[in-house]
Amino acid sequence: MVDDSQTDGDPPGRTALYRLRDSRGHLLYVGITSSPENRWLSHEQTKSWWPNVVSRDLTWFDDRESAAAAEVAAIKTELPRFNHSHKPSPLHERLEPVDWARYDATQRHPLDRHLVIASVLRNAVLDGDIKPGERFPSVPQLIGHFGVSTTAIQNALSVLKEEGFAVGRKGAGVYAAQPTEAAVVPLAAIGAGGNEAAVVEAVYAPAPANVAHLLGIERGSPVRTERWVRSEGGRPVEFVTAYGYEEGRPLTPARSVRRVRAITPTIAVFKALELDTNSPVLAVMSADYDASDRCIGVKSIVMNGNHASVEQIITAAQ
Repeated sequence: MVDDSQTDGDPPGRTALYRLRDSRGHLLYVGITSSPENRWLSHEQTKSWWPNVVSRDLTWFDDRESAAAAEVAAIKTELPRFNHSHKPSPLHERLEPVDWARYDATQRHPLDRHLVIASVLRNAVLDGDIKPGERFPSVPQLIGHFGVSTTAIQNALSVLKEEGFAVGRKGAGVYAAQPTEAAVVPLAAIGAGGNEAAVVEAVYAPAPANVAHLLGIERGSPVRTERWVRSEGGRPVEFVTAYGYEEGRPLTPARSVRRVRAITPTIAVFKALELDTNSPVLAVMSADYDASDRCIGVKSIVMNGNHASVEQIITAAQ
């Protein structure tokens, strides 16, 4: 039985870890307090979810430090619905660091730090690595990850909010959002290799969330990944990443579905396509299907709009 009472002989630092649940037993909130009744009153006055609380479980600790440590552990492992502090962002472990020295050395007109960070976070939303309604890493976590100032992180998040990719919740952090999805545009055959296609790498790598969904595999599962740059007249025009295609197998899809959107280029795209800061860039996600309607491979094609005109790649809309 849970000890849910204090006595006159309790030590001064005695602190309770409490769990609040709804009628179905779902965990709503975890916290610590030395005065449960006062805490209930505070929650009743300030928390919109309080009317849903039907059970309160308390466990007492001899000091506040022990209770606080247990609180953090409970939030991280039990994931209460309305706690925000200490709950890990699903994106935190999947973000790749940025090599700023290399970035600055390879760009004729480097972007401001906050614009590069906004691009990384925006692409994480578009690729499904963080879903609408999930929380971005905290500002201190992003500062530590990208090695930039608080101002740079705040400006990056402001860009995402203005674009509709993020929403702020007072006292709860910043959460991913999804702007209205662009219409699907039929495209002519693109992303193929050719005489001027230079393979950058061919490896087995974890599949991004959106690619894994199309291929019918778990997110992060190893998948054959090949990247190449296609050039025209000696100028790079396409940076292609192909996922899941079998090596040496001729590609004869029964149908292909292609989706196009404008993006802010990543550092890898800047380098591969030798972009200037103001270069227009289009990205196409192409999924190929066999006769049984099984996805046999996915290509991500990023094009330099300065050297590959839209008229060359877009067919009549259907």
